[in-house]
Amino acid sequence: MLHDVSVVIVNWNGAQYLPGCIGPLRGEVDIVVVDNGSADGSIGLLGRSFPDVRCVEAGRNLGFSAANNVGTRHCGGSYILFLNNDTCVQHGAVAAMRGAFELDGRIAIVGGRLETPDGRPQRDSVGRPPSLDREVRRILCLSAWGGRGGDEFNYEASQDVAMVCGAALMIRRRVLEELGGWPEEYFAYAEDADLCRRAIQRGYRVWFESTARIVHVEGGSGKRAGIWRALRAHVISQRSVNRYIRRYEGRFRAMLHAALLPTDLLIRSVRRIGRTVVRAVTRNAPRRVA
Repeated sequence: MLHDVSVVIVNWNGAQYLPGCIGPLRGEVDIVVVDNGSADGSIGLLGRSFPDVRCVEAGRNLGFSAANNVGTRHCGGSYILFLNNDTCVQHGAVAAMRGAFELDGRIAIVGGRLETPDGRPQRDSVGRPPSLDREVRRILCLSAWGGRGGDEFNYEASQDVAMVCGAALMIRRRVLEELGGWPEEYFAYAEDADLCRRAIQRGYRVWFESTARIVHVEGGSGKRAGIWRALRAHVISQRSVNRYIRRYEGRFRAMLHAALLPTDLLIRSVRRIGRTVVRAVTRNAPRRVA
């Protein structure tokens, strides 16, 4: 058991994911789940299936950063691994992330290798923080230029990076306290980029540990049927990105980014409708009989 590592899992209506997230960690680390006002039976599930896991009921959706800070106050590890509830840590990943801190005392944050359920590295999970330029490229579908990491990132090599994804982020507790905790002005999204940036500004290193494999459903409890809920989630994410751009690139560039939102939403709506139509046509197409 890793006695100096605690895990904080923020949960919001993620009952279906909790067994896969908590199961591989039991007996290895101290676990705290912060429930952000779930209405899907998550609390009951935790009580029945995981009585050894501490559950802190927030009573409402505090957002990701604020809930992480609540969880931090309820755990005692010198190293804290923050996990999304839709992740599944593979064998040895927590130990690999913990071990990376021994490489250099200046390493403050370590991220794991996030993978899709079919084993591919998860794009946009490591590398480059948001910026106006990358947002423009993303909206214009220049995906090779727009992501955090992109296809050119070498996911097989452990290395220094500008940021790692908050879905699986381990940090030295003393550094987190020095930074004032997770930035609660972000409700969801971009808070990981801000945390990593502030750590680097203080002379610390952010490390990507390629051997720490973690499957990530991506979007897990935030996924809901219907285009309007999907667009609402995107608006929330873009508000956070805009806050990040305002903080680090200035008010003018933040205003330019905000002006792009209607175009962004229109393009996303058209894409989503197009994918729905294609799936419907494919599903209903007559099958050939040999």
